[in-house]
Amino acid sequence: MRLVATAARGRGRSTFGERAFQGALAIATATAAADRLAAHRKCDRMGLECAKPEGKALGRPSSLSEKQKRNVRADLAKGMSVSAVARKFATSRQTIMRVRKEGYRA
Repeated sequence: MRLVATAARGRGRSTFGERAFQGALAIATATAAADRLAAHRKCDRMGLECAKPEGKALGRPSSLSEKQKRNVRADLAKGMSVSAVARKFATSRQTIMRVRKEGYRA
């Protein structure tokens, strides 16, 4: 048996025991990675829950200041197209449409 296993390894093949060990190692590695990800997400949630009552701004910062948003709304009210306003402020059309939508809610 030992001679067969040695010959198999010499040809780039692994024995059944080696394959079983490799499979178990892969499962253990994947499980550890999943546990780390779950712990990271839990810490993120806890941080957000602490920041909300303090009134801290959450999420990605706005690409336009409040003054720029007012200017965007003014340009749209003058009849400029969304695309033209987006070019003027060097931002995306989606951002301009979001500012327009916020203006309707305010």
